[in-house]
Order: sequence, then structure tokens, then C-alpha cells
Amino acid sequence: MTAVLGLAAARIEEICADCAPLGVVEIANYNEPGQTVISGQRPAVEEAARRALAAGAERAVALKVSAPFHCSLMRAIEDEFAAELERVPFSAPRLPVISSVTGTLVRDGGHARDLLRRQLAGPVRWVDVLGAAAAHAVDGCLEVGPGRCSAASPTAPASTPWCAAPTTRAGSLHCCASSGRSPPLAPPPDPARGPPPARPHRPRRPLPPPLSLSLLPLPPPLLFPSLPLLFPLPSVRCGPPGRYRRNDPSERQPTVSETLTPTSTDYFSAVQAAIADALGIDEAEAVPEATLLGQLGAESIDLLDILFRIERATKVKITVADIAALLQGGIPDEEFGDENEVVNDTGLTHLEKVLPQFDRSQLSEPLTAEGVLGLFTVQNLTDLLTERAAAQHAA
Repeated sequence: MTAVLGLAAARIEEICADCAPLGVVEIANYNEPGQTVISGQRPAVEEAARRALAAGAERAVALKVSAPFHCSLMRAIEDEFAAELERVPFSAPRLPVISSVTGTLVRDGGHARDLLRRQLAGPVRWVDVLGAAAAHAVDGCLEVGPGRCSAASPTAPASTPWCAAPTTRAGSLHCCASSGRSPPLAPPPDPARGPPPARPHRPRRPLPPPLSLSLLPLPPPLLFPSLPLLFPLPSVRCGPPGRYRRNDPSERQPTVSETLTPTSTDYFSAVQAAIADALGIDEAEAVPEATLLGQLGAESIDLLDILFRIERATKVKITVADIAALLQGGIPDEEFGDENEVVNDTGLTHLEKVLPQFDRSQLSEPLTAEGVLGLFTVQNLTDLLTERAAAQHAA
């Protein structure tokens, strides 16, 4: 599976059709007008990604998944899954439910069962879901699930207040409701009239899909390659509505390098603004000592998003691979930690050298490889940006 950013879904459909002789490749997720996920057999998916980039896509990012979800290759397990569904009683929804398979309302229990079967091999039509929600006068949304993957989607109704309520990592439930001031959700639309029209979308620069860090080009060998894959789809960034106006090319903001001679203070401001925009928090919360993945609650997609915003603001490129290289310093895995991926004395000594705030005596338990990235703070990111910028200007 690969996420394609910055290219219309209709054009991606054409590319998938052109690549069909190489194998199965189909759209798996219509996440937003500028973010589409394709799925299928590797040769066809890779070729489709190359053609999408040639056709003008901003980027194509491979997703680390265990199967080619939401494409026809999943039909092999449909019958088995359908047999299990037949054992479960389904009732008609007590409240209107919009299906991500069709982008329309679920009619009854039998329809719900059939949609669950179809979602295995069918695409997630998140753009249609939010278009239907807007057409039905939805003016309030509650996201129940891990992280902030969908809140304040750019395709959501413009005035819709979103509230993210994280629960477990097992899944995510998106609830939409109408207030007493607006008409309630209507019955399924008349087939003769066709599906409800999608809300006009204000173009903005698309943002990366959720990734595990192990997908990124980390320099081998690395001991701590991955964070858990947070993947309730659809994958749309979040934050308070309106925070992304600066992404509109017509409202482009001057970069740091275009407005002043950068200093470490200027770079801290750029980092702080990028974090605030990516996480939907106040800039004042991004204090130098705050850890990105711990105290600020960033996830793997957020880190990629933060670095993307920093590059756009400062013209200085930092990758997750750069952060990984800083933290491990080229020390081989077997010298950085033990067979249980617990960081040893060599690794701890290096971390104390590159992370001024780190003190091994303050550890309450052994530091694992997975926890190393959680030590990285706002100040560490600022220092890395300042160092890279100085090297770039010197070159």
C-alpha cells in the first residue's frame, strides 16, 4: 500500500488502470482530495507510485502493512468473513449511520452485515462520508479512538466542531450529530436523485498519512526503528478548524530565511510554530524541555508532519533518519543494546552526550530501544535544526 499526496483521485484511478497489466493496483482510501492510498500487488503499486510522481504528485509514501487491504486481493477471505458475520445478529441502526463503503446511510441490519463484508475489498470513501455528513446538516463530531487521525479533516463541514476522545488502540469510532437548530439526519437519499453533493473543498497542501517510523529511510543499522502503526483509517490530519489556512499556496507565508538572518531563537520559533500547527496545540505548550512523543503526545505521523512544516518554513530539511542517526550515532546495534533491545552502557553514554537533558541516573527502569525516540525534546529538535542550517549556509 502506498499513500499518494498532491494528485487528484481521478488521475490516480487512470494510472491504476494503466498499470493493471502489471498486477492488481486499486484505490484503497479516498482520504481527502489531495491524499489517496493505493493497494495491490507490489510491482503494480510501485509502478503506479512512480507514474503518479511523474504526473505531478508531491510524494508517494509506502505504508508498512501486513496485507493489501481494501482491494480485490482481499476477496479471498470474504467468504470466510461473511460466514462469521452470519453468526452475528444485526439489527437496524437506532441512529443514522453513514458507511465508509458507500458514503451513504446504512439501511438495516442486513445492509450493515453486507457492508462489513464489502469493506474488506472495497475502498474507504472518507471524502464521501464527510460530504454526506455535510449534506445532512451535521454540525458536531466526536472522534472516539486512538490519537487524532481524523479530527478537523479538511473535508469536514467547515463549521463542524470536532472533539477527539482517545480510548484504546483497538479502533476508532467517528460519531457525527446534528444540533436541535439543524434538521436531523435524513433517511437514505432517493436513488433517482443520486448521492448527496460533496461539500466544495478549499485546496490546501496535503499532509502525510500515518506511518510507522520503520517505513522511513533510516540509516542501517538502527536499533530503534519503529513506533506502533497507528492506523485507524482514514488518515487525515487534525487540529482545531482553521489552523491550516497557511497551507493555501495563495496565502504563502515568507520563510525564516527570506525574512531575517536566522538565529537559534528564530529557529526555536519556527519549531514551536510547526509543532503547534501539527498537533493543534498552543505554541506556549511547546516549551524547550517538552518531549515530542511523550509530553506533547505526538505520534509517528505527527513527527513527519512537524519536519515537513519546519522544512517549508526554514528551507532546511531534516528527516527522521537524521534524528535516528543523531540518537544512535552510527553505533552498531549489538554495541548500542542487548538482545532484548535494552540500551546498554555504551548506548546510554552516547545518549548523555547528544541529549544534554538526559541523565541515566534518573531512569526508573531500563531504557528500551523503542523508548529512545521518546527522549527527544523540542530543544533537541531546535538544536539539530540550527546545526543543519549553519552547515547549509556554510556550504
